[in-house]
Amino acid sequence: MTEAVAVLDQPSAAATIAEPVEMQGDARRWREVGPGMFLGVTDLSLEQPLAYQSRTFPAICLSVVLEGYATNTTEGIEGGFCPDEVWITATGESVPTSMTIHPDTPVRVVELLLTPAWAEHNLSAMKDDPTFEAMQRAMRQPVMIRRHPLDARLRQIAWSVLNPSAVGAFVNVHLDASAMSLLGFLAEAFRPSEVAATAGLTAKSLERMLEIRRHIDANAAAIDTLAALAARFAISQSKLKQDFQRAFGVSAREYLLERRLLIGRNAILRDGLSIAEAAYKAGYQHPANFTAAFTKHFSYPPSRLKS
Repeated sequence: MTEAVAVLDQPSAAATIAEPVEMQGDARRWREVGPGMFLGVTDLSLEQPLAYQSRTFPAICLSVVLEGYATNTTEGIEGGFCPDEVWITATGESVPTSMTIHPDTPVRVVELLLTPAWAEHNLSAMKDDPTFEAMQRAMRQPVMIRRHPLDARLRQIAWSVLNPSAVGAFVNVHLDASAMSLLGFLAEAFRPSEVAATAGLTAKSLERMLEIRRHIDANAAAIDTLAALAARFAISQSKLKQDFQRAFGVSAREYLLERRLLIGRNAILRDGLSIAEAAYKAGYQHPANFTAAFTKHFSYPPSRLKS
C-alpha cells in the first residue's frame, strides 16, 4: 500500500515535538490559549498510511492518545503511539524525525504544547517555583520522552476537548479551562521529586550519558545487562545509574526496557511480525517473558496489536 507523504511546517505531533501536518479538512486544529501555549486536536480517519517528516524544536508537549496507531521510522528511535497512552516530550534540540500513521483506525489525539515563549511570559510570576524551573531546563536539554498509561481523569478531559458540551462563546472558555487542566497534569511530571536536574552533572558526564543513550537507542536488543553496558563505557554500574537518572529523569534500566519493548511493538505494528518473532527481535529469548514485560509496561498485551 502506498503512503501519503507530507512535510510539516507548524508545531507538534503526538509523541514527538514537531511541526504538524495539514490533514484532511479540519482534522487537525490548534488553539492559542496564551503566549507560547497551544491546545491541539487531531481527529481523522485514513484510508492509506500517512508518512511525514519533521524536526523537533525547543518545547514541552503533552500528548493524550485516545485512539490511533503510529510508528516512528526515524533511524535509531523506536517510537510512535498506540491508544490509551500519554506522552510527555521535552527537548531543546532540533532533530529530524519521521513517523507513519496507520490507516483503518480513527486517530484522536489531544495535545498541550508549551514553547519558550510560554516560559518567558510566565517568568516574573513563576521564576522561583522549582517545577517551573525544571520545565525551563527541559526546553534546553536533550530530547526525552516519557510514557504513561492513560488514566480516567485525562481521558475525560481529552474527550471533552474533542466533544465540548459548551455552546456558543463558552466553547472557548471550556477549551481554555481544559488546557489549564492539562497544564496542571503536565506540571506534576516536572515536580522536583519526579524529575532529576542535570545541575549536578559536569559537561563531560552529561556528554557521556548522551553517548550511552545513543548506544542504547541503536543496540537495545543486544544489551543484556547494565553491568555490560557500564563496562563498555568504562564506568561503574552505580555511576551509570546515578548519572543517567540525573541526566534524563528516568533510570537506565527503565529506559533500556522501554527501548526493547518499543522495538517489539514496532515489529508487530510496522513489520507485521508475529508476537514470537517480535520478541526475538527485541532481544527476548522467550516470547512469554516479552509478553509479560510488554503487558506490565503498556497495560495491554501485545496481542491487542494483532486485532
